[in-house]
Amino acid sequence: MTDLTEKDITELQESYAERRQNAGHMYFGLQRTKQLKATLHWVQDFARVSEVPTLEGLTQESVAAQRVDIRKKEAKDASSVSSEALPGKLKDVIKRQEWITGFENMLSTLLGVNGVPLLYVIQEKEEAEPEGHITFVQKCIACAPLTGPHFGADARKVYQLATSST
Repeated sequence: MTDLTEKDITELQESYAERRQNAGHMYFGLQRTKQLKATLHWVQDFARVSEVPTLEGLTQESVAAQRVDIRKKEAKDASSVSSEALPGKLKDVIKRQEWITGFENMLSTLLGVNGVPLLYVIQEKEEAEPEGHITFVQKCIACAPLTGPHFGADARKVYQLATSST
């Protein structure tokens, strides 16, 4: 389910609804479709923090659905927010720490491929730290996997942003 999208679920629902009765016709209904999409986001939230989905906390589907709405809004606003957070060119070695702080702030406003702020790419960590985070976003940043195609794409993006700013 980590690789599915809401569009995939909608297409699946429509495909079953279009079938003839003897060919497996099935109508999911709006409520079931919404629940399936919420479950999809719930499973993907586990992937964002490098955990395996478990039945503990299954009631968190509605929270996952709310998180996806927030991520969509943040992605929509990302270009204007990140341009305001842009640290500018690194011109002076003396102001390096100021630039790094500004760059980290900018990365915290840009979502990566998997919906995790790009700040996770430059975190100095040996392994995931799932405990002690105030927000789910902080947990995502601390626990996002540092391997795989999503990380590779995000790392390239951060590299491009860093090299264009130096």
